[in-house]
Amino acid sequence: MSPPEHHTEQQARRHVPALVGIAVALGVAAILIVVVLILPRLPADEQATPVPAPDGPAIEATEDADQDGAGLPR
Repeated sequence: MSPPEHHTEQQARRHVPALVGIAVALGVAAILIVVVLILPRLPADEQATPVPAPDGPAIEATEDADQDGAGLPR
């Protein structure tokens, strides 16, 4: 008794999109693991440097900052 014919070439073509999707999902998971677990443990000088604030007038707190909450000059 011989096994039935299983169109293996046709089945292989039908599985390609699923296998590509699994590979992409594993790649995204690996990137997320690196970002979440490894990057926070790097010393601050090896992480990306923050962008400096744009040059502009300095805002100084006034004595009545507690009253209006803003502390902006009027």
